[in-house]
Amino acid sequence: MKQFLICLIFSFNVFGAGDGHGSVTDLMWPAINFCILFSFLFYKLRTPLAEGYQKLSSEFESKFNSAKIAEESAKKFLEEQKLAKENASKTIKSLEQEHEVNKDNQRKVLESEYEQKTKKLYSDYENKLKGERKKVESQISSNLLESIIKKTSSVISGDPESKNKALKKFLQ
Repeated sequence: MKQFLICLIFSFNVFGAGDGHGSVTDLMWPAINFCILFSFLFYKLRTPLAEGYQKLSSEFESKFNSAKIAEESAKKFLEEQKLAKENASKTIKSLEQEHEVNKDNQRKVLESEYEQKTKKLYSDYENKLKGERKKVESQISSNLLESIIKKTSSVISGDPESKNKALKKFLQ
């Protein structure tokens, strides 16, 4: 296959010669024109092309530097976020512990207030009962004394001898 391709390439040169009347000097003037044209183009376009490539180079360099800065800031931001995440979990744990402590303290305060109020209510109730008892006792004793006096007066008024004795004792 390689040999066939090589033969094909060389045969195009043979067919390009036409009737076989061409020479190397026939290609000299087109070659000179080609060299002059590309020399002139190179001379005229060298400065704009160089400036364009320098401009592209500076743009590429500035974009590369800005990308580098952005990468560094992104890394820094990522590190800050990782630290913030770790600190957030620590903060959450500390808040939970603080909440537990506050809850225990609040529970103790409420228990002590409950005990104090209960004791106060109990003492108030005892005092009220004592007052009621004294009141009832005084009513009972006054009623008893009244009934004793009535009975005694009815007994004394019914018997004149007892009336005289009671009067003597009362006067003494």
